[in-house]
Amino acid sequence: RILLVATHAPTVRNSRELLEETAARLGTRISIAEAVAEAAFECLGRGDIAEHDRTIAQAVREAAARESFDRVVLAQISMSLFKLTYPQPERVFGVPVLTSGEEGFRQIRRLLRGHG
Repeated sequence: RILLVATHAPTVRNSRELLEETAARLGTRISIAEAVAEAAFECLGRGDIAEHDRTIAQAVREAAARESFDRVVLAQISMSLFKLTYPQPERVFGVPVLTSGEEGFRQIRRLLRGHG
């Protein structure tokens, strides 16, 4: 069970499709719930990273109060900032929180090491 969080609603559909395509390719079954924290997008636009992160955290907490999740996926690379405020999100939220920035750069590092 995955909670997909976005700060910009149009991102949700593409991110959902990417998660579903990846799961299908890996032969894994997933279910996805969605949360949109538009206010966080506005905070980021003003340069208020602390409020951006608090708003995302609140969206995660509200969704988790309704149902349980195995993972949280933050949909946009700009949301990777969240890990600066919550460097150990598993301790705060009880589940891993994945960001495209962090996971993407890990994958690039694996690829480069494999070819270098």
